[in-house]
Amino acid sequence: MKRTVQVKEHAAEQLTDAFLWYEKQKENLGVEFLDEWESVTAYLSEYAEGCAKKYKEFRQAMLKRFPYVVVYEIENDSVIIYNIINVKRNPSKRYKKKTKKSS
Repeated sequence: MKRTVQVKEHAAEQLTDAFLWYEKQKENLGVEFLDEWESVTAYLSEYAEGCAKKYKEFRQAMLKRFPYVVVYEIENDSVIIYNIINVKRNPSKRYKKKTKKSS
């Protein structure tokens, strides 16, 4: 079953921050990061249940090359991404929903 992937505002900000950081480190490294991000979201669209529940209804998918986990949950026909966490810097912040009216 193919699902729609929704990225919450907070997760989108985290994605942008990571992209910019990698681009500062090396030209096109941020682009490589985004390519891997696209691969993960495509996988989640098709196989969201392929990742085990880690905490309550939250699941996580790892990026292969970069030290990031994508924290999400499945709701009906959607995959909702709440966090994109650098596991080297913020391992304890994985399972917190950011609630904003615009999210």
